Amino acid sequence: MLESWREIHAWGRESCFRREKTGDIFSDPTETRLKQTQTLGYSSFCLFFSLMMAERVENQADPKTPTENGTSTPERISFSAKPNLEDIRQLQAQFTDERDWNQYHQPRNLLLALVGEVGEVAELFQWKGEVEEGLPDWSEQERMALSHELSDVLIYLVELAEKCHVDLPRAVLEKMELNRIKYPASKVRGSAKKYTEYQD
Repeated sequence: MLESWREIHAWGRESCFRREKTGDIFSDPTETRLKQTQTLGYSSFCLFFSLMMAERVENQADPKTPTENGTSTPERISFSAKPNLEDIRQLQAQFTDERDWNQYHQPRNLLLALVGEVGEVAELFQWKGEVEEGLPDWSEQERMALSHELSDVLIYLVELAEKCHVDLPRAVLEKMELNRIKYPASKVRGSAKKYTEYQD
């Protein structure tokens, strides 16, 4: 397991966006997608969402690839498997224990802290208008700031789940399956309507 936040940060910058030679597990729209992510560990998806928006291999948006209906979607990136959510949970638990902060890090306080950090992420996007995927117009300083704020969001989310006794990776898999039922691809493809607006 990685031993410090400094080591995680250095490791993340170096390797989190290196493409796996085995292929992209997040590009398959069929049911095998869920099975693949479950096999490889969906916690890696949750963990590196924060890093995905902050640092890309290239400074330009990913090339577009055509879909069945002729529209284009960005080429997906793959996340590394380590550190996973359990690694992050353990590191944050150690960080909190060493400072005797558990008396403050209770569910309500963690939730409010999480909301505050989301607000700091929103502030970075404020007044920028539409932002292209990959953040091609952002400076390195802006990308780093976003990386830090998204990481704070993730840290508080993981600790909140821990204090509420929610197995977050497992819960994500269950919620993804529920979403597949609510939004069957055959009915909702290309539409942003809520599931209650669809008729059988």
